[in-house]
Amino acid sequence: MEIIEFVAEIKWPIAAVVLGLIFKKPLSELITKTKNFEYRKNSDGHEVTASFVSAGLVDAKQNLKITNNAGEPSQEELPDPKLSIIEAYKNLEIAAEQKLKELNISLSETNFKGRALSYLSYKGAFSPKIESAIQDIQFLRNQVVHSSAENIDKEDAIDYLSVIHKIEKIVNALDRLPAMHLNAITMILRNISVILDSNKYTEISIDEIHEHIENGTILDFISGFDEARELKGIIESDLWEGFDKFYVQSLQSIYYGYAGNERRKWGIQNSGICLLLAWTNEIIQMGSGWHPNTDLSELDEE
Repeated sequence: MEIIEFVAEIKWPIAAVVLGLIFKKPLSELITKTKNFEYRKNSDGHEVTASFVSAGLVDAKQNLKITNNAGEPSQEELPDPKLSIIEAYKNLEIAAEQKLKELNISLSETNFKGRALSYLSYKGAFSPKIESAIQDIQFLRNQVVHSSAENIDKEDAIDYLSVIHKIEKIVNALDRLPAMHLNAITMILRNISVILDSNKYTEISIDEIHEHIENGTILDFISGFDEARELKGIIESDLWEGFDKFYVQSLQSIYYGYAGNERRKWGIQNSGICLLLAWTNEIIQMGSGWHPNTDLSELDEE
């Protein structure tokens, strides 16, 4: 086939696929996820297929420090990559359900029925990197369910299995759950720090913060700043469902016990934002069960 004729025949089907994908996702993201295009002409006309590989697999392996796929099946031993991925994720959910049973935790009265792994994440059972890997494999699993089997690369499937099995080992090793989701608290601390650093809200008084805490509107108040847009995700996320109530009630407990004594106890007498930072940190100190990350390079060198 002449080059010009070939291009003429495939330009519209390829354009349709590419444009459809571009309107769904940014082009930069599409480039990182598109593994290859394949064109073939069949009796029904033109057909363009695309194999996709997600950067999420690479990120998940890095976050879990997986350097090889030892112990996983070879490509020859993996006849159906799609089914293997779906079954592996199903088994991970079963492992999470079994762990909750061991910890005498029932999901029947929660909004997490059938989503034991998401409940463990919600309770803060995992470090941020592990939680990020879990989010990646959940997203990829949903992609796989709605993809045709021929678009799933066997090598990608083996990578996926290695991530699943590493997370399953982490789930099986859990012996208790934290009382609160520390990641959500630290996210709030980070956003309050950005608000403070902007130096644009020095006029916000301690009395104004008192009022929002007492009325239960403190999260809406601080998430309304441009510097704290991320907090909207916390307030609206199913993953941290109920955290907003916990945070407000914790601040109210501190307010009713210490309002008026801010200078004596925390050394703060002017800035409402500084007080909010101090009281959010106080919530962490009121809790227990925090564990350091002993996998830091500084600790490894000792």
